[in-house]
Amino acid sequence: MAAPRAQRTPVPLPDGRGSVGDGRGSLTAPAPKRLATNLLFLMAGEFTAKLLTFATFSYLARTLGPRDYWFVEFTLALRVVVTLAVDLGLGSYGAREIARNPARAPQLSPDCGCFSPSARWRRWAY
Repeated sequence: MAAPRAQRTPVPLPDGRGSVGDGRGSLTAPAPKRLATNLLFLMAGEFTAKLLTFATFSYLARTLGPRDYWFVEFTLALRVVVTLAVDLGLGSYGAREIARNPARAPQLSPDCGCFSPSARWRRWAY
């Protein structure tokens, strides 16, 4: 027989529109206009970031040339590998734990993805 589930205490939302975790779905969806606006800002930000990244790397490749550009790419590849090793799945773990118990979010957020993996590594290393 399965163990009974622990009772969740509702966590009120900051804007007073209900609470998270009360099991009744009291979290109201934002208005369609606000959702569309937020989506457009998100898309514009993503597009701008991609465009700036493309322009920056194109400039670096032209300026440095093949003999020196390899170092930039090697450094970025090394950073990705180190980030994967430092993260160790803490972002997924934090999301799962916060979904289980939203009241623990302030405790878990500094360690589970709200800061960059490199910041977590620096805190751990020193």
